Amino acid sequence: MTVPLAAANARDPDCLALRPELGAACEAARQRRREAYSHLFGVLRAVLDPAGGAPGGAAAGGGAAGGAAALSAAERAAFKAALFKVGCSSM
Repeated sequence: MTVPLAAANARDPDCLALRPELGAACEAARQRRREAYSHLFGVLRAVLDPAGGAPGGAAAGGGAAGGAAALSAAERAAFKAALFKVGCSSM
């Protein structure tokens, strides 16, 4: 989780994405952040979605992992626990 977040911050170090009054500069910064977040969202979808939306699939922007098998219920629970642990430790 920390790598995509760090990448988003590196792509928009001045937090222009949070300043809509900047117009096109804000939108460009938002797009750069979206690109960095796409991997994170793909992983979260795979972990949280019982249908098993694989990270890197078409919805997440493409990639070789698009045909990955769905996670089992035990794998999903272990990954959820790990995600929450990382999320809580970064607060």
